[in-house]
Amino acid sequence: MGATVSVWLIVAASRTNRRRIVAHRTMLANAFPDDAAAVKRWLANPAGRLAALSTWRLPDDGASGRRLDAPRRIRRPQASVGPPGDR
Repeated sequence: MGATVSVWLIVAASRTNRRRIVAHRTMLANAFPDDAAAVKRWLANPAGRLAALSTWRLPDDGASGRRLDAPRRIRRPQASVGPPGDR
């Protein structure tokens, strides 16, 4: 048997990601036809081809109280408004 290439795409299980997966389900199902049972078999015996898509719930980050997959917005400081002497 020749060399094979396998792929297991794991995506954070957020509402946005699930919504996007549903929106593109036909294309994703064709690109990643293998299911969780196939992944489990492949992990036990990594031989042959695997193409799977999974969602994975990220643990809460207890230190900050934020979820690891929560968006973190970074905003530039707003420029001062007014004449240069007022700064």
